[in-house]
Amino acid sequence: MKRGLALGLGCLVLVLLCIALWLGKQLAGSGTGLMAKQLCSLVFVSGLDADLARQQLLEPVAGPLQRQFRHKVLSDPQGVEVSGLTQAATALYRQGYGCTLLLDQDPSELQPLTEVVTVNRQVEGVDVQVREQHFDPSALEEALSRAFDEPNPGLRQTLAIAVRYQGALIAERYAPSLGPNTALPGWSMATSVTTTLAGLLEHKGLVAVADNALFNDWSATDNRSKITLDHLLRMTSGIDLEETGSGLDDNSTMLFHNSNAAAYALNQGMQDLPGKHWHYSGGSTMLAAHYLTQKAGGPAPMYTQIRELFDTLGMHTAVLEPDASGTFLGSSFMLASARDWSKLGQLYLQQGIWAQKRLLPEGWVDYVTSKTSAADPYQGYGAGFWLTADPAVYRQHNVPALPPGSFSARGRLGQAMHIVPSEELVVVRMGATREQWASGEWDLVAEILAARRN
Repeated sequence: MKRGLALGLGCLVLVLLCIALWLGKQLAGSGTGLMAKQLCSLVFVSGLDADLARQQLLEPVAGPLQRQFRHKVLSDPQGVEVSGLTQAATALYRQGYGCTLLLDQDPSELQPLTEVVTVNRQVEGVDVQVREQHFDPSALEEALSRAFDEPNPGLRQTLAIAVRYQGALIAERYAPSLGPNTALPGWSMATSVTTTLAGLLEHKGLVAVADNALFNDWSATDNRSKITLDHLLRMTSGIDLEETGSGLDDNSTMLFHNSNAAAYALNQGMQDLPGKHWHYSGGSTMLAAHYLTQKAGGPAPMYTQIRELFDTLGMHTAVLEPDASGTFLGSSFMLASARDWSKLGQLYLQQGIWAQKRLLPEGWVDYVTSKTSAADPYQGYGAGFWLTADPAVYRQHNVPALPPGSFSARGRLGQAMHIVPSEELVVVRMGATREQWASGEWDLVAEILAARRN
């Protein structure tokens, strides 16, 4: 009996050891993938020094774990290698498309994309006349200064702010080593860009939010065939794809362990019927990106649509990065300067019209700001955009409420683009804030409005 018990315990220890080794490998793979991909983007798209980027923008994401990794910046081809904890990862840079994580691919195997044509860039500065006509300049500057203050060392880490009023850039400020043309990662703000691209394609008659039976992989008897584009944009698809940011979750596996992120999401099962429950899921957004790419005619034609949007808005620093299959990673990986992010917000203030040309369908703003019924009523969510929360939420966190009717693109580490239609205002705040409610962005919006002349 003792021999049997010892054998059983030995088997249990062996199983636990195998699980621990697998978890360690998975976590290390997510870590090297994240580090390689983001460091490559920060060096070659943002133009930052690699050591500064690690300290300022990757330490808040990966925590002390990132110190276990070594990096090497590559020059031919351009990219970044990261190694550590028995794992290694490489990300390569392509002009106009940012960085792509390689997973057992040769660089020549990357999905070919069309060459980016450089367009004439108009340099935009602060509109002093509009600012001084409608705002107290000193009060406005004080509001920006306070947004960069640190209540506790390293807590807030504001990196960039851009403010638009009535379409004019009226204020901006940047952390040292950054500037008006520094493209910064928006993380999940990319979700709002994917929703915007859905609107762009719907206006052209290529898709409709009511579309269902989205993929041939989902048979008519499969509940997944009942998922609509609307469900994907609202994150009520019911797809079973956990997102916790732990490095061990499904979302990390999708982004850092798969060369085709959408294919991974496509093969996941259901945890709910479509439309029944809401849970934040980058996998739903990746499926939306995959569907849009298919309906556009493939990765290269889709990127033609993306460049058309960015060039029309003058978002010349904007880069929406693809995976190795060529599909844009619309859940997570877009970089743009604070100025350029604010132009996207301005498009929504203008009801989808830019320079007298309609880019988004009539009523699109009403669509994205209509509440998702299955979402948490205290944390309002529309279609790809966050809505104003219940006043109790703001009181709980001791921050000023956003004006009624506001809606926002939001991302990890305190990235935010707040659109305030009632005040004709867009406020973009970029940072590296570990605790969401410590970013100071709500105080910033309130103080900007307080600085306005009556």
